Amino acid sequence: MDRQPVFPLTEQASAHLDMVRGLAALAVLGSHWRSLFFLNWPNVSHKNLLLATLYAVAKFGHQAVVVFFVLSGFLIGRTVIKDMVTGKWSIKKYALHRGVRLYLVLIPALLLCWFWDGLGMHLFPRSALYLGTSGVSVLGYRVAEWISPRIFFGNLFFLQLIRVPPFGSDSPLWSLSYEFWYYVLFPCLAILFVKTFSFWRRFTYGICFLVVAYFIGSWMFQGFFIWLLGVSLVFIPKPANRILRHYWMFFGFSLFALLGILLVSILASFPQKYSFFDHILGVFVAFFLYTLLHSPMQIGRAYKFYTKGIAGFSYTLYLAHMPFLLFFAALVNHRSQASVGMFSVSVGILVMTILYSYGLARIFERNTDAVRKMLEAKLCLV
Repeated sequence: MDRQPVFPLTEQASAHLDMVRGLAALAVLGSHWRSLFFLNWPNVSHKNLLLATLYAVAKFGHQAVVVFFVLSGFLIGRTVIKDMVTGKWSIKKYALHRGVRLYLVLIPALLLCWFWDGLGMHLFPRSALYLGTSGVSVLGYRVAEWISPRIFFGNLFFLQLIRVPPFGSDSPLWSLSYEFWYYVLFPCLAILFVKTFSFWRRFTYGICFLVVAYFIGSWMFQGFFIWLLGVSLVFIPKPANRILRHYWMFFGFSLFALLGILLVSILASFPQKYSFFDHILGVFVAFFLYTLLHSPMQIGRAYKFYTKGIAGFSYTLYLAHMPFLLFFAALVNHRSQASVGMFSVSVGILVMTILYSYGLARIFERNTDAVRKMLEAKLCLV
């Protein structure tokens, strides 16, 4: 790897990425909310354009995870590459930063999942949602069978879908395992291409890369190439000035291309495990992010404030929403037609879920930097 300048993340680019991250988290929430409270589209009695649009938007949960992978690849890859080419790389600091970021939200999310699932199964023991007979695709199992100390600690050490299932009803935990192991794989891969590292160090990390890739299995390893699409954005040159002069056309093309592939993904009803299509989607996501990273347009204070706000609890929202949402879905105990009355109740619960996640983030996720700095000082890693 030659000493190339790492793409400088401008203020507007950072705000745009925050916006994408926040919307992706909301897309996952919306997908689960629709599934828990409303009947599947084939069972809807009175179909219309508005309902069709709402149902379509609520089908982007899996696609949002692909967005997370590409976005994570850019943000983490950019930091790793920058530290390596400037001689500031430290495996200890990297492990500390990633560990604090992950665990400060994961541990409370697992404990709260145990609480909400336990309470829900105690109060609603015959709920089809907890028994896995509701027809909701993300809950096609008995929740009680996925709650045990073994599964808890398996998720704590990111072994979900490798050795254990996701814990309890918190099915979104599956992707966190992917993320963690990609965090491990990428530095091992990057060191192979940095000439300043010794041969034996590069050889050792190369062996570690192969061992981890074998351990996580071929299916999880395939997703690493989606993650690397985000890393590729670090190296792609800035668009030519003639393109930036017509930026809105450039941006519009990437946006409509992304919306087009998203539309194809829901109309063609590709299965969630259709890995090849996820890779195609990842290319379109990377292209869209590329246009955002190089936006020459100035942004306002309000936009920066709200995008930072929504991104600031997106990780908590992703990890913590499902058990809470499921509990209140079991309380309502009725997947129904999309009526005005049911919308009022379910939207109220949706807002409660967002506020619940926001409150948790204020306690835990918001303090990520403070905890990281404290541990750096204690461990003399500053």
